[in-house]
Amino acid sequence: MRARACALFLFDIGSIQSIVSKINCDSISIMTLKIFRQLTILIFCFCTISTAVSAAEKILQSLSNLEEYQTHEGNTFKLIRIEQGCLIEAHFFLSFEQKIYNYYFNTQTLYKATEKTLRYEYKKDLEGSLDAVTKIYPYSSAIYPLTDVEMRQDFNEYKALFPKAQLKKCT
Repeated sequence: MRARACALFLFDIGSIQSIVSKINCDSISIMTLKIFRQLTILIFCFCTISTAVSAAEKILQSLSNLEEYQTHEGNTFKLIRIEQGCLIEAHFFLSFEQKIYNYYFNTQTLYKATEKTLRYEYKKDLEGSLDAVTKIYPYSSAIYPLTDVEMRQDFNEYKALFPKAQLKKCT
């Protein structure tokens, strides 16, 4: 979240710089531009340092290629310890896309669930082969309402894949 806010702030500073440079430059606008450049560098450094510190995540357990969740190219399930509890990342690799489901929770309370779809771009006439993928790009994303019954069933099913001893670390 902090990284996104920093990036937006830096974008706004860049917009201001370009506007100032298009205006008839007098000594005040040149001075303003120099201050904005220094401020931008300072903010960028702060955001980079603060994001690295706050992004402390620890993978508690990772599972791969579970047969009960067969897909064309495999799957992974990760239980990740984050500042606000834990995250279960269910990643399904399909022939033409990847589906990533993230479930954020602490102890027994699910507080956020998201889905992201990434699509593949292939070399010409080699569609369907992961060896021929030239680009992966975001296609869609969604935040589930916490009342979604099917999403909650999936969350409970994926959570059951991990031992209770690991899940207890999600406080």
